Amino acid sequence: RHVCPERKTIHVPVKTKEIFNKPTLRQFSEPCTNQNLCTGVRIVHEPAYRDVIRHHSAHHIVYNCCPGWERIHANSSGCNKPVCRGCKNGGKCVKPDICSCKSGFIGASCELDLNECKEEKPCDQMCFNTEGSYYCTCREGFVLQPDRQSCKKIDDAETALEAREMDVNDVDYDEINARLVKLEKHSSQTELLEKKFRQALEKVESMNTRLDILERRQYEISYFREKLKSYELQSKKVENLINLWYKCQKHPHLYCP
Repeated sequence: RHVCPERKTIHVPVKTKEIFNKPTLRQFSEPCTNQNLCTGVRIVHEPAYRDVIRHHSAHHIVYNCCPGWERIHANSSGCNKPVCRGCKNGGKCVKPDICSCKSGFIGASCELDLNECKEEKPCDQMCFNTEGSYYCTCREGFVLQPDRQSCKKIDDAETALEAREMDVNDVDYDEINARLVKLEKHSSQTELLEKKFRQALEKVESMNTRLDILERRQYEISYFREKLKSYELQSKKVENLINLWYKCQKHPHLYCP
């Protein structure tokens, strides 16, 4: 996977013969003055051969990792490890230059802190954003619940009441908005679960219908098999009677009753 072909040009050394003019000293004789014979040496060029190395271009296909991918190990056959410029804050590289961030961080490299208080509004009352997380607190007269998000009002009898049951004069519209966002999120999740449940129920009903059809067909096959066995048995009886009749015609004293 993630292996790309690449056409490369290489230069291959090739040994070959080359002809050239080789300078050579040659003696010569020629008549000179006083009818004498003069000798000497001159340079002549003769054809000769020599070995030379020439480079020829050749093309071939090599297979390397596609951009953004590398081998997990040096001897791996495929390139299944994505390459990122650097995932921060515990992020994990899942695709080339794409990081999967831990909860509380966003960004291409998980370099940005997610402000949950602004984006998600998880707290009933006061929310304080921290790096990679957040925490909730309650106003005076309220107590933080075990879910670390909800607040309950404490009345004079030290009995905790839901924050939504507070008097009209104590209404905090930011708090109400935060609770509405939470309720909408829960409602959306509930609708999604109901949709998945209906889809699963439809699949089960479809499987039951198919199972009923298969059972009916299996019953029909068994019925026809029994019928076929009965027909085969009757066919054998008829065949035996026909054979007996033929024998009776040829040898009446032996086979005819």
